[in-house]
Amino acid sequence: MAERASLLWLDVLLQYWSHLSAEVQEKAQRYAHLHLMTEQLGGRFLPEPVRQLEHELQAEARKLGWTG
Repeated sequence: MAERASLLWLDVLLQYWSHLSAEVQEKAQRYAHLHLMTEQLGGRFLPEPVRQLEHELQAEARKLGWTG
């Protein structure tokens, strides 16, 4: 369990990808796409929809043992 605590929340989701619901997988894919677009546009902040997805996905990672 301590090993999972040191991982980033997205790493935990990727580690358990095949066990995630299709809904959570879709949210993670959408998050990655929106986050990449934000970076490519030179954004220094994450738009609210990206932050909301991040919070939802972090909650899923906590269910899997992430304590970050």
